[in-house]
Amino acid sequence: MKPKYTQLGNVILVGTSHIAKESVDNVALVVEQFAPCIVGVELDKGRFYGLVHEQKKTTLFSSENIRQFGVKGFVFAVIA
Repeated sequence: MKPKYTQLGNVILVGTSHIAKESVDNVALVVEQFAPCIVGVELDKGRFYGLVHEQKKTTLFSSENIRQFGVKGFVFAVIA
Protein backbone atom coordinates (compact mmCIF):
# COMPACT_ATOMS: atom_id res chain seq x y z
CA MET A 1 0.00 0.00 0.00
CA LYS A 2 1.37 3.40 -0.97
CA PRO A 3 0.96 5.94 1.85
CA LYS A 4 -1.40 8.87 1.25
CA TYR A 5 -0.35 12.32 2.48
CA THR A 6 0.10 15.95 1.48
CA GLN A 7 3.46 17.65 1.89
CA LEU A 8 3.67 21.42 2.39
CA GLY A 9 7.32 22.34 2.78
CA ASN A 10 8.58 20.44 5.81
CA VAL A 11 5.04 19.72 7.09
CA ILE A 12 3.30 16.47 6.16
CA LEU A 13 -0.48 16.26 6.58
CA VAL A 14 -2.21 12.90 6.84
CA GLY A 15 -5.99 12.77 6.78
CA THR A 16 -7.54 10.14 9.01
CA SER A 17 -10.76 8.46 9.97
CA HIS A 18 -10.89 7.60 13.65
CA ILE A 19 -12.71 4.34 13.02
CA ALA A 20 -11.00 2.96 9.89
CA LYS A 21 -8.16 0.43 10.18
CA GLU A 22 -6.95 1.49 6.70
CA SER A 23 -6.45 4.99 8.10
CA VAL A 24 -4.38 3.69 11.02
CA ASP A 25 -2.26 1.64 8.62
CA ASN A 26 -1.71 4.70 6.41
CA VAL A 27 -0.54 6.82 9.34
CA ALA A 28 1.87 4.05 10.37
CA LEU A 29 3.33 3.94 6.85
CA VAL A 30 3.82 7.72 6.71
CA VAL A 31 5.48 7.81 10.15
CA GLU A 32 7.72 4.89 9.16
CA GLN A 33 8.66 6.55 5.85
CA PHE A 34 9.48 10.02 7.24
CA ALA A 35 10.48 9.23 10.87
CA PRO A 36 9.33 12.67 12.10
CA CYS A 37 10.71 14.27 15.26
CA ILE A 38 7.26 15.69 16.09
CA VAL A 39 3.78 14.32 15.42
CA GLY A 40 0.73 16.52 15.96
CA VAL A 41 -2.76 15.13 16.39
CA GLU A 42 -6.02 17.04 15.86
CA LEU A 43 -8.79 15.88 18.17
CA ASP A 44 -12.30 17.14 18.68
CA LYS A 45 -13.20 18.39 22.15
CA GLY A 46 -14.88 15.13 23.20
CA ARG A 47 -11.96 12.88 22.25
CA PHE A 48 -9.47 15.25 23.88
CA TYR A 49 -11.49 15.32 27.09
CA GLY A 50 -11.77 11.54 27.07
CA LEU A 51 -8.00 11.11 26.72
CA VAL A 52 -7.09 13.74 29.30
CA HIS A 53 -9.66 12.66 31.88
CA GLU A 54 -9.48 8.93 31.16
CA GLN A 55 -13.18 8.84 30.39
CA LYS A 56 -14.85 5.59 31.34
CA LYS A 57 -14.74 2.95 28.65
CA THR A 58 -18.03 2.01 27.02
CA THR A 59 -19.01 -1.18 25.28
CA LEU A 60 -19.08 -1.23 21.51
CA PHE A 61 -22.87 -1.49 21.41
CA SER A 62 -23.59 1.56 23.55
CA SER A 63 -25.99 4.37 22.69
CA GLU A 64 -23.08 6.74 23.39
CA ASN A 65 -21.11 5.21 20.50
CA ILE A 66 -24.09 5.44 18.17
CA ARG A 67 -24.57 9.12 19.06
CA GLN A 68 -20.85 9.84 18.68
CA PHE A 69 -20.33 8.15 15.29
CA GLY A 70 -23.83 8.32 13.82
CA VAL A 71 -25.62 5.23 12.60
CA LYS A 72 -23.49 4.80 9.45
CA GLY A 73 -20.21 5.27 11.33
CA PHE A 74 -21.35 2.90 14.07
CA VAL A 75 -22.33 0.18 11.57
CA PHE A 76 -18.99 0.65 9.77
CA ALA A 77 -17.11 0.28 13.07
CA VAL A 78 -18.99 -2.93 13.89
CA ILE A 79 -18.31 -4.59 10.53
CA ALA A 80 -14.73 -3.31 10.06
